[in-house]
Amino acid sequence: MSFRPRPNRILDALKKGEIPLGMEINTGNPSIIEILAYTGFDFCMLDMEHTRLNRETMEHCIRAADAAGITTLVRVTENDPGLIRHAQEAGARGVVVPRVNTCLLYTSPSPRDRTRSRMPSSA
Repeated sequence: MSFRPRPNRILDALKKGEIPLGMEINTGNPSIIEILAYTGFDFCMLDMEHTRLNRETMEHCIRAADAAGITTLVRVTENDPGLIRHAQEAGARGVVVPRVNTCLLYTSPSPRDRTRSRMPSSA
């Protein structure tokens, strides 16, 4: 079995000059994510800051999103490297960090090559 990178529907839409369509998820029900994917949404954002989603539920939701072919973003509860890393390791294609005053971009091109790059702040 070989590694096959998952498509990022957000980047795909942007490359075509389109606006990606997404929705914030406040429930831990993977069925909702599958419905979003099958009705044409490009991404979903799991909100762990304002809801009671836990890590296990987040992983189930990301797995459902991967199976349905929708890109997943995760909004973590706080600016904590452990929480950010856990979301990335669970398979999130992007992480939204609340209450950030500077710009720092972590990228992970593939699970085998975890690299980090810094983007200068424009603020």
